[in-house]
Amino acid sequence: MSMQLLNLRAESLTHPEKPPPEGRPRRSPMRRGGGRTSGFNRLVMLSLWLVLGAMTATAQGPSVPPLPRTMQIDGNTYVSLRHLARFYGFPRARPVGNQLLLEDAYIRIEFELNSRRIWVNGIAVWMHHPVTQHRRHWLVAEVDARTVLDPMLRPGPHVASLGYQRIVLDPGHGGSDPGGRGVQGSLEKELALDLSHRVADYLRMANNEVFLTRTDDQTLSLSNRMELARSWQADLFVSLHFNTAANPAARGSETFLLAAGGQPGTQSSTADSFPPATPANRFDGANQCLAYLVQQHLITHTQNQDRGVRRSRFFVLREATFPSILVEGGFLTNPEEEAKVLDHEYMERMAYGIAQGILAYQSLVLRAQLEH
Repeated sequence: MSMQLLNLRAESLTHPEKPPPEGRPRRSPMRRGGGRTSGFNRLVMLSLWLVLGAMTATAQGPSVPPLPRTMQIDGNTYVSLRHLARFYGFPRARPVGNQLLLEDAYIRIEFELNSRRIWVNGIAVWMHHPVTQHRRHWLVAEVDARTVLDPMLRPGPHVASLGYQRIVLDPGHGGSDPGGRGVQGSLEKELALDLSHRVADYLRMANNEVFLTRTDDQTLSLSNRMELARSWQADLFVSLHFNTAANPAARGSETFLLAAGGQPGTQSSTADSFPPATPANRFDGANQCLAYLVQQHLITHTQNQDRGVRRSRFFVLREATFPSILVEGGFLTNPEEEAKVLDHEYMERMAYGIAQGILAYQSLVLRAQLEH
């Protein structure tokens, strides 16, 4: 099977312009042709693609082909990484110690035994359940093969039936709800609004319809945010926030998507019980694609610490009728990170990274529609 990496499908959109930080390597998106294309020209080229493909989008849920064969062990359903490697065309991988690597020319996925965190081309992605072992088989939960790995290995079926050009940005908090407060007195509601306007500017350059749930300092309930997005017939929804923590050392950027039905979020115990699937879960695959691409480009352009693609049940994720993610740009309670966020040049790079991730997702949808 021909491998279709998310980066490769988005190759005309962005090429990381700075080397990755020391530590875990990140692969550059693949490119065709000879030279580097300017960010503005990439936006212009994408706008032409979007106009040509806009009429092909529908509101139907994705129809995804079958997965590799599963295994039943102690009442739980798993997929063997050996079977998964064969199904997606990876060279056979053997574990080394407590790690296992699947790799080909385009993608590198690192698994660690008993860990929910995997690394996809250097970006952290959190699964619902840890990698486990049964006899000689390394196993991932079937739900993770279906909602985490499959969308990144063959994204087309997960996004081909979806729209992509009406984008709703949701600046978190506002009005009587200030959100988090930084050590220098910065307010999350103000920074989220500033970031949203910057992201919107980049997206409009690519001929997108962009709506903001608030354009000034107003109080807006979570349900009102969803009602506005539905009234605008949103194709995708991105809520923008900044983090706080009791520990001032906490730092980094993270992107959240909805946890699968009946499955734990990233910060939940796998032993707890969880709500069943909701209509929003029909976008699990698209959410994974969108969240991964936004996190990848955000980290590439800011070089901030990567806290990964995570799963939760925030209101704006579980009540969405369209692909929806929530981005936490950084920790205002970390003095160094707050100082970066207050720097206009850094905030511009953050906005550019988020916008590039959204544009890469749009390119992914459009290519899938043209191929199907």
